[in-house]
Amino acid sequence: MRKRPAKIKYQEETFFIVQVGKMLQHGLALPVAIDYIARTRPTLRTAARRLGHLLRDGSSLAAGIRQVGFSAPLCDQVAMAQANGR
Repeated sequence: MRKRPAKIKYQEETFFIVQVGKMLQHGLALPVAIDYIARTRPTLRTAARRLGHLLRDGSSLAAGIRQVGFSAPLCDQVAMAQANGR
């Protein structure tokens, strides 16, 4: 039986989504942005590394963040943005 991931704290979710958004706006690729967060934010290291693996294996960002412990409302917002090409 697979262990359920720890929930990501609200402050960490906010940091993650803001930082990834900024890095994408500045032209970095999503895997690079996630790797940077994994290397520089100890509280998100495990989740970011696992998310990077999920993305490499073909998961969408919304599905990946849901699997690593982000909140349902944030995952839903990301899924809606992806569905609309953002």
